[in-house]
Amino acid sequence: MNKSFDFGMIGIGVMGSNLLLNMADNGFSVIGYDLKQERADKLEKAATEGTV
Repeated sequence: MNKSFDFGMIGIGVMGSNLLLNMADNGFSVIGYDLKQERADKLEKAATEGTV
């Protein structure tokens, strides 16, 4: 799968995830990565609830 994104973030704790969610709300295609799986799960849940 080759998908391009407008912005990527390594580290999606409080600051990183809020930045990604804000950018996604403003029409950017974003992707994030974190060593802690629970942070990725939390971001994915926020996205599926319509935050992104």
